[in-house]
Amino acid sequence: MSERDAADAARRAFGAIVDTAEQCRDNRRVRLVEDIGKDLVYASRLLLKSPGFTATAVLSLALGVGANTAIFGLVKQVILDLLPVRDPNQIVAITKTSIQLPGPSSSFSNPFLRDLQSSANLPFDGFLGFDRRDQIAMLVDSAAEPVSAEFVTGNYFELLGVHPALGRQFTPADDQAPDAQPVVVLSHNFWQRRFGADPSVLNRTIHLNNHPFTVIGVSARGFAGLDPGHSPDLRVTISMVSTLVEFPGPPPLSNRGSRWIEVFGRLKPGVSANRAAESLMPVLLQDHDLDPGRSRRTEYRAKVLASERLHVTPAAQGTGAQRHTYERAIWALGLMVAAVLLLACVNVAHLLLARASARAHEFSIRLAIGASRFRLVRQLLTESLLLGVFSGGAGLLVAYSLGRILVSLVISDREHSTVAVAPDAALLAFNFAVALAASIAFGLAPALQSSRSVLAPGLKGAHSYHVGRLMGRKVMISLQVAISLILLSGAGLFMRSLVNLRGIDLGFRTDKLLQVTLNPSTYAPERLPDFYNQLVEQVRSLPGVRAAAFGRQRLISNAAWKSGIVVPGFNPPEGDNGPSRDVIGSKYFSALGIPLIAGREFTDADTAAAPKVAIVNQAFAQFYFGSRNPLGMRIGPGGGKPDYTIVAVSRNAKYREMREATTRFWYVPFAQLGSDTSSFRALTLFVRTSSDPASMANSIRAAVGRVDKTIALFDIKTVDAQIGDNVRLERALATLSIFFGMVAALLAGAGLFGVLSYSVAQRKREIGIRIALGARPAQAAWTIVRGVAHFVLVGVAGGLAVTLSLSSLIHRLLFGIQPNDPLALSLAVLAMWVIAMLGVSIPASQAAKVEPASALRGD
Repeated sequence: MSERDAADAARRAFGAIVDTAEQCRDNRRVRLVEDIGKDLVYASRLLLKSPGFTATAVLSLALGVGANTAIFGLVKQVILDLLPVRDPNQIVAITKTSIQLPGPSSSFSNPFLRDLQSSANLPFDGFLGFDRRDQIAMLVDSAAEPVSAEFVTGNYFELLGVHPALGRQFTPADDQAPDAQPVVVLSHNFWQRRFGADPSVLNRTIHLNNHPFTVIGVSARGFAGLDPGHSPDLRVTISMVSTLVEFPGPPPLSNRGSRWIEVFGRLKPGVSANRAAESLMPVLLQDHDLDPGRSRRTEYRAKVLASERLHVTPAAQGTGAQRHTYERAIWALGLMVAAVLLLACVNVAHLLLARASARAHEFSIRLAIGASRFRLVRQLLTESLLLGVFSGGAGLLVAYSLGRILVSLVISDREHSTVAVAPDAALLAFNFAVALAASIAFGLAPALQSSRSVLAPGLKGAHSYHVGRLMGRKVMISLQVAISLILLSGAGLFMRSLVNLRGIDLGFRTDKLLQVTLNPSTYAPERLPDFYNQLVEQVRSLPGVRAAAFGRQRLISNAAWKSGIVVPGFNPPEGDNGPSRDVIGSKYFSALGIPLIAGREFTDADTAAAPKVAIVNQAFAQFYFGSRNPLGMRIGPGGGKPDYTIVAVSRNAKYREMREATTRFWYVPFAQLGSDTSSFRALTLFVRTSSDPASMANSIRAAVGRVDKTIALFDIKTVDAQIGDNVRLERALATLSIFFGMVAALLAGAGLFGVLSYSVAQRKREIGIRIALGARPAQAAWTIVRGVAHFVLVGVAGGLAVTLSLSSLIHRLLFGIQPNDPLALSLAVLAMWVIAMLGVSIPASQAAKVEPASALRGD
């Protein structure tokens, strides 16, 4: 044969080249890859051709995905993240319980800690201790500024397995002799914020409370300590505590009765917590025997000591203080945003169903020319997944913005907090996993429904009215209404709880009141009264200051000082911890606006040379004296003499927090403490102004500087701002629940509008016939409304039932209100009903305006 004839014969024998090529491509999966690429290109073109649909779907999903990502960022840091230390699962906390304690105590004495560290044959690789102190003044370049310090044992970093970012860290040799090693390790955050990450800070001398310390290192980036989320500015060894902090009584490093250190340990591999706790009991019993106060033990004290037990609890996530504070609120917010995401998915499913109805002709043609049902479903799921990818990208922006809002609403001390919603691998993975899972969830049902298109009507361009399909959309309406009502009910409950908190009578006037704490740590005890009196006079002379006074206790700051009490003729009940106590200056009650029920206020004449006097509040007087007049009665501190005469009774006031019950309080003049003033050198100055108190901060700072330039001012804050911090979680829950509740309600209203608009379009011919046969337009409109009214009612009933079933979750987050509060639930139902009516009104009016002639002619 000729070459040409031979080639033709070979082609005939081989078969069609195109078919063979397609078979090879199928075997190599090349065609599948190309088809997916074509699906992506086609889906992108369709989405770009419908910008309104695409923008609505992407924004709806982005809000749900981004909100969930932001909450996940908080959950990850506050609840899930382990400590950035070596083998964090071996880290455990040591706590103690007894019949006297309301819960586990984490405070131990330094001698007890050293006993643990020196004990042999314990199933631990070691023990460490630490304590946080916020009222430390740092003097750099002749400028005093407040810093927070953490006192740690010399083996702190070594036992945790944390390496320095710069220089070196403490060793056990730095923590042996008291006051012998004045060295400091800066935290990474503070090094960057205060020293601009300057490496020359090593070996630099800084003054803490006017004592020189040498900077020897900077701790690792991201290491906040064993209280994650709240980083101290610097760390010093426990052996230096007496240099920087004044403790009442014997030296804290040798006093077994001074319990101020949190103790953590590293368990040996394979040791159970119960076995570890049992091994520590001999050390605790030895501590009881070595306590020098054992000879003065009462029968009750002996019973308390006999009931003491040590516990070893896993602490891979740290102390758990931050988790305990925020966990319940974060989970509540997590449920809210999960509900918003579910609503967004249902809403986008509505949009895709409506879009699929409009594309019925296209789908019928595809099926008619040979496309398989699987091929059609794959194309539609590709469109949904592409929407999910777009939503995931937009959700990152929402997560970042909402995360910053969440942190600002929830965290008060942003300077020391390390909590931040920042993108990392886990956050990105979660974000796009949620986005893609949501896209499959909302895209699968429309894709399966569209693949079942009936060919003949579809090829004619007719839209069939399918009752079953519309029923599914109405069921989704019930789900949307139920979820929206749950969120609106939560918003109403949290808002009413916040109003109740803000409406509490605190017992003092909060308007235009500033509080600032000072700590003249280097002053001798006998100089302290003169320093504070001189300071108060300086502040009182400032323009715009109406009153000024000082006291030990900050207002609404989650702190309290319990005191023993001696009241002649009164035997306290067993287990009573005594009243709270405060040391104050003259004109304290008038400055704070606390009324005196009887008697007089402290004056400048109540000095150390004058007879000792005291003021008690109403709760104190009622508890200890009943119906008797307390004026002139004698009382004294626990273990002391009843040498204080009551000269006044004040109105009850809240001090620790707004939720606290009425507390027994008694007050003594600071000037009458004598040598005990050394235990109360850090006091709070209260300033009542005639204008904005925050604007007086610089003037007060200058007044303090005129008295002593080395004194730092701590936590300058108005009382109103302090109250705002105290209800920060409640305000965050109320604000975010209202926002998410309204978003959910609007999504539900939009879904209802979409279902009814679709129903009107599908039933246009039927409505035209009804009107042609004599039905009034109102009856036509009611035909449409009636079809979804009972689904809305079912949603309302279901939402109320779920809200009541969740009462145990949110009960502890509420104040002065029950989870079944009728007013809050009624307002939620009313709001949902109004939004539902808005969603119904436009489609119903469209049904009423259908022209019979045009409807029938169009068919």
